[in-house]
Amino acid sequence: MALNVVASGVVDTPAASWIFAGDEVRTAVESAAPQPFGGFPGRPEWVGELICWLAGADNRFVTGQVIFADGGAEAALIGDRHWH
Repeated sequence: MALNVVASGVVDTPAASWIFAGDEVRTAVESAAPQPFGGFPGRPEWVGELICWLAGADNRFVTGQVIFADGGAEAALIGDRHWH
């Protein structure tokens, strides 16, 4: 059995609705956690498709991973520091 973690970015769900209630909070969150690939906010189905694949029979090899489904936020925030 595969065991993985999906670390999602800001996704348009009821739990995140407070972020979108006002422009000031939305702008602050979007600046703090930019999602340059795919846009802000992410769609629930994008994360759901990844989870289904990870937990499904087609995943025969990926295990023990933390997978960032965050529109590039982790990569943008870490930048080149990770690779030096």
